[in-house]
Amino acid sequence: MNQSLESSELSLIPQNYFAHLSGRCRHMLNARRYAAHESQPIAFPEARHRLRRELASSRRLGITPDGKHIYLFRYRPNSSVLKELGRLRELTFRAVGEGTQRSRDIDEFDKTYLQIILWNDQESEIVGSYRVGEAFNLVKKRDTSALYTNGLFDYRDQFINCMPQALELGRSFIQPKYWTKRGLDYLWQGIGAYLQAHPNIRYLFGAVSISNELPDLAKQQIVACYQHYFQPDNHDQFAAARLPFQTNRSILESYRDKSFAQASAHLKQSLKRQGVSLPTLYKHYAELCEPQGVRFIDFNIDPKFSFCVDGLMLVDLSHIKPQKRKRYLTPSA
Repeated sequence: MNQSLESSELSLIPQNYFAHLSGRCRHMLNARRYAAHESQPIAFPEARHRLRRELASSRRLGITPDGKHIYLFRYRPNSSVLKELGRLRELTFRAVGEGTQRSRDIDEFDKTYLQIILWNDQESEIVGSYRVGEAFNLVKKRDTSALYTNGLFDYRDQFINCMPQALELGRSFIQPKYWTKRGLDYLWQGIGAYLQAHPNIRYLFGAVSISNELPDLAKQQIVACYQHYFQPDNHDQFAAARLPFQTNRSILESYRDKSFAQASAHLKQSLKRQGVSLPTLYKHYAELCEPQGVRFIDFNIDPKFSFCVDGLMLVDLSHIKPQKRKRYLTPSA
């Protein structure tokens, strides 16, 4: 059951906030009615023997301690694996109020991107996946149009300078039946295996989503927190959101004079009172690097993905914490 907000949290809300929120709610209610009317049913699962056959011909990046396989999958026409990935993406994203509302979440970028796939060999099913784009190959002559995130953010010189050493991450999911397992950590072991084979990569970047089903205040608090502690002063020289999420100034200023640890604890409690929690990947990226190693450049609203809020994350692997480097980037003995 949701708990009441504290008076200190209520004081952050300006007088015109509820009028503004009322307008947003009407807009989003109409959008949801439209989305519900237009939503296609989730596609039927692909035949398991076809999935197994396709993955058997893909590069295996590793095996987890509990016997799951990690594969690097490249696009092929009429692929059962890609169809199943699209089905599971849509199923998983809809479960948290996101998704494309199509029967499968597949787009044109799947043809040029790679998929890191966690596979349960005993059950012959996909546990989860990350989609990765080799920006060092996709960005030609400083043209970023081949990147998925180019549709969300306008890339500027400082960011484009990173592209020859960069990998884009996105469309990550763990299907719901495995949410209590270690799927994300295993996928990161797969990313680590890929990075070990590509030592030229220094930067990871991508869009990290916040579901539109979160209360408006919760979204404001998360974005304001990550802007305050992780947005560089010269962020407009890196990238700019094409449909910016507007942060409330009073909420942003409430993080002054607090350490990130203090702010994180306060944010966690406030989100709990609202009946929600911090999206897993926000916590994951914040804990991945030493200070200055991770940046959230800007925040964009994505109408094509159920109006979620996307934060543009940039990680400098030269600042990864020693224990994370050992776990993900050090070859197994």
